[in-house]
Amino acid sequence: MAGPENWRLVAASPGDRGIIVGVVEVGEGTVEGPELPVWAAHYAASTRGRGLARVGIGTSGDLAALPWPVAVVKLAVLAEAARIAGLPGGDLADALDPRAVSKRSAALGRAARRRPRP
Repeated sequence: MAGPENWRLVAASPGDRGIIVGVVEVGEGTVEGPELPVWAAHYAASTRGRGLARVGIGTSGDLAALPWPVAVVKLAVLAEAARIAGLPGGDLADALDPRAVSKRSAALGRAARRRPRP
């Protein structure tokens, strides 16, 4: 999703329809964690009672122009985000970097109990 107008489209879509949100940037120089795709999946799931079962996450564009190792990293971020998005509440919170989701945690220097990434 590149801007608020796209999120309005998600919010306006009937809740019984699936939505795929393209949130992992395809630029070669971008490095991301799973926090944004997890947030996007849960935000889309919250619209019109859609639920996580009707939400997919993907890249914001085509990976064809990227070198293979860079594309693999992008796909690994997507896979990890999909895994985390389906976790129950407490496990979900533990799997995310608190600095990405809470200004207060970031200010207090709290570290998440992170599981090692594959």
